[in-house]
Amino acid sequence: MDKRKTVYKPNPKKPDTIRPAVCAHAQMQEGVEAFLAEIKRRKQSPLTIGKRRYDLRLFTAFLEERDIRRFQDVTRRTLDQFRLWLMDQGYSEAIQESTTRAAQLLLRFLAARGDLFEDPAAHLKIPKAPMKFGTVLSISEMRRLLRGPDLTTPEGIRDRAMIEILYATAMRRGELFGLKVFDVDLDRATVRVCGKNGKERLLPLGRQAVQYLRLYLTDSRPRFQPRLSTQYEELWLSCLRKPVTYAMINVMIRGYAAAAGLNKPTDPHTIRRTCATHLLLGGAHPVAVAQLLGHADLTSLGHYLRTTVGDLKRAHAQTKPGQ
Repeated sequence: MDKRKTVYKPNPKKPDTIRPAVCAHAQMQEGVEAFLAEIKRRKQSPLTIGKRRYDLRLFTAFLEERDIRRFQDVTRRTLDQFRLWLMDQGYSEAIQESTTRAAQLLLRFLAARGDLFEDPAAHLKIPKAPMKFGTVLSISEMRRLLRGPDLTTPEGIRDRAMIEILYATAMRRGELFGLKVFDVDLDRATVRVCGKNGKERLLPLGRQAVQYLRLYLTDSRPRFQPRLSTQYEELWLSCLRKPVTYAMINVMIRGYAAAAGLNKPTDPHTIRRTCATHLLLGGAHPVAVAQLLGHADLTSLGHYLRTTVGDLKRAHAQTKPGQ
């Protein structure tokens, strides 16, 4: 068998297990890598770049199945067939949207740099996948989660500080992961984060977040620093005397959620949604909440607002004011 013709079919349910297909068509691979390098130059986040890479593997796998060797041979009909192929393969509407969008952006990039005579995706309309709102914890559930870490251990103090800062600021997991020691100003109760597209914002820390972060910095973190090598500037360190990994944050929060008996999928983004929802329920202005989340406008805040309206309706039905 000619190994160059072998196409790896990635599993959409396990994106981390994907390995690059053996691509016989170096020209297509060069185009993909040039596009990824361009979005990296524009300071797209590593997560976004990784997602684009995964999406474009699907696109190039589809093209190779049809023996399309150059992006110049892609037509509007090819793109329509690609969307049907994604549906036939059982990919979710969200993956269909993101993958088609990645192909469109790639072709636009190639056309702009003169590799394509005409952009076949220039007038392509991509249906938007319905937005699914994830888990939101109640105030009592959030308290149970916060009580989970063992404060008699350095790891427990660190974990409590991480959960407190997530709940206080609604920052993303990647933003939490990327924090450096000098990003935190406990005297002013603020933390500076670098969000999407390299945009920085200053977030306020609550009293509890300041308390446990101070305890972590003075008591726990010095125990995690290397003894003989250069000290780390990353904020979150592990007992292995190294920075915590990206995956460790998810594992940690899921573990505490299970121990607290929360029968809901819980991860850092759950705490982000929970913070935003609790703020809106508490009367915070939507514009202030959008700024906290790092949203450019109120469009992305719509699903949070729908959730809080639903909560208010249920509270109204239970209390029956005016009757």
